[in-house]
Amino acid sequence: MPTYKLTYFNVRGRAELSRLAFALGGVKYEDVRVSSEEWKKLKPNTPQGMLPILEVDDRMIGQSGAIIREIARATKLYGKNDIEMTEVDVVLETIQEFSEKKIKAMFAKEDKDKLMKELLEETVPKYLDIFMKMLANKEYLVGDAMTVADLAVFNSFQAFAKDNKIFSKHQKLEAHAKKVESHPKVKAWLANHTPQGKLPILEVHGETIPQSRAIARYVARKHGLYGETNIDNTMVDVVIGTLQDLEVHIIKLYYEKDEEKKADRMKTFITETVPRFFKIFTEMLGENDWLVAQKLTLADIALFSVCDYLEKMNSDTSKHNIYAASPTIKKHSDRVRSVPRIKAWLDRRPTTEY
Repeated sequence: MPTYKLTYFNVRGRAELSRLAFALGGVKYEDVRVSSEEWKKLKPNTPQGMLPILEVDDRMIGQSGAIIREIARATKLYGKNDIEMTEVDVVLETIQEFSEKKIKAMFAKEDKDKLMKELLEETVPKYLDIFMKMLANKEYLVGDAMTVADLAVFNSFQAFAKDNKIFSKHQKLEAHAKKVESHPKVKAWLANHTPQGKLPILEVHGETIPQSRAIARYVARKHGLYGETNIDNTMVDVVIGTLQDLEVHIIKLYYEKDEEKKADRMKTFITETVPRFFKIFTEMLGENDWLVAQKLTLADIALFSVCDYLEKMNSDTSKHNIYAASPTIKKHSDRVRSVPRIKAWLDRRPTTEY
C-alpha cells in the first residue's frame, strides 16, 4: 500500500476535496498543514512552486486536479469504467470553471459588492441548474455510488450554502448535499476537522478562525470598527457581552418544545425582557448617534443585527411594538440600516428562515 502525504495551508481551499476523498475512501495519509513562513522555505522544493502537493511514496505531484484524480483512482471513487470516469471529469471541470468565478468575486479588490451580487444571484443559480440536470432523478451524479463528483459539488457549495439558502430552488441538490454530508465517513471528517466541529469559520492567510464573535472582532479590527483606544475596545465588548445575555433568552425560546409554554414565554420576552435590555442600550447611547467613540463600530452593527432579528421574530408571533418604550433604539436601528454599504448588503441579502 503506497504512503500518502498531502501538504497545504491550514484552510479548506484547494486541498479540502482531496481530504474528503481520503476520508470517504478510508485511506490513511499524512495531512500536513503549513504556515506562510513554512511555505516560504518549502516552496523552492515543490514541482511548480504552489500548493497543494501530494507525495505518493517517492513521487511528488502538483496541481489540485491531478491530485484529486490520483486519490480518486486509489480510493475507487473515480467511477467503474471509462464512461463513468469521463462523466466524473465533466463534473470536476465544471466545478473548476465555477471555482474560478467564485474566487474572482470573493478576492476582488475593486467592485467586490457588484461581483459578489452577480455571484450569488447569477453565477451560483446558473451552475446549480447545470448540476441539477446532471443529477436528474439519480441518487448520485455519476453511476450508482458516491464518487469524487458528488464530493466536489458538495465541497464547492458547502462554504456559503447555509447562510445564503442557495438551494431554495434546487431541492434535489440540497437533498444530495445532505446525503453526502450525512455519510458516516464524511460526517466524521467534518466533525473532527472543522475547528471546534462547527461553523462559522473564517480562513485568513493559512489560519482558520472559529467562533462567530471572535470572527466579528477580527473583521472589526481589520476595518477600523473596533474603536481607536483600549477603552473603546472595552466598551464595544460591553455591548457585545450585553447582547450575548439577551441572546441567551432568545435561544431558550427557540428550543422550548412545549408550544403553550413557548407562547407564554414569548409574551414575557417581548413585553418585559426586550424593553429591559433596550433600556440599557438607550442609556449607553445617551444623546449620541453611536454607542462607542462617536462613530459606527461593531457595537452598533451587533445591536442592529439583534434588533433586525427581533423585528422578524416579533412580526411572526406578535403585533406588539418592540420599540414602543424605546424610540431611541428604533432611531439607532434605522441609522445603521441606512449606512450605504449596510443598506447595499441588506438589499441583496437572500431571504432566510433566521
